[in-house]
Amino acid sequence: MEPSLSASRGSGSLYFAMNASWLASSSSLTPMTTMFAPSRALGGTGPLMDSAFDLAPDVRAILLDTARRTRGAGGVLRPEQATWLRDQLAAASGRWVIVFSGTPLTETARGRPVLDLLDADPHVVAAIAGDIHRNSIAPRRTAAGGYWLITTSSLADYPEQARAFSLWRSADGGVALQTWMLNADPGWRLAAVSRQLSFLDYQGGRATGAAGTPGDRNAVLFLGPR
Repeated sequence: MEPSLSASRGSGSLYFAMNASWLASSSSLTPMTTMFAPSRALGGTGPLMDSAFDLAPDVRAILLDTARRTRGAGGVLRPEQATWLRDQLAAASGRWVIVFSGTPLTETARGRPVLDLLDADPHVVAAIAGDIHRNSIAPRRTAAGGYWLITTSSLADYPEQARAFSLWRSADGGVALQTWMLNADPGWRLAAVSRQLSFLDYQGGRATGAAGTPGDRNAVLFLGPR
């Protein structure tokens, strides 16, 4: 398959493919882990809920709490979180890393130090966020090889879909991150009614294009060997 988008920088490459139907039968890819994207980080007045854990033996998840504890909907990162993230990336010891945050890091106040850390790490696969209620996929090209910036739409707005992920190891030593959207069970009456109402909301997700383009929803995102 010819990728719809390719970009090369530094020690690795990013490749994008729209059609994922061949992925499961590909002899050059083996599954590593499957996951769902969080809709957003929780708020409150308690301690920060940053955490890190293994998704698979070779895959580490890092969660960054960007919720603003004072007021306003915009996210914020604190200096101590950048220090903590640096330690977590070092502790990953060459494993692939996927970062989750409530708000997109590129739109989060004081997010620059965190992005600098991710940009310098060749094993970051993706930074995944919610908050903006819109599906999007974009490559972030860096000297270390680059990674993917992904956001996901809200379950409350049309098209009321959840985003899932599956990470695969490629034969050349890289990885392929497959992502696809999930609908609620149409046989569940309340879910069906909710989606119909969200479609009629002239100020909601349909009007604002929250579903994104086809390439923002179902795709296979490649990272070359690092």
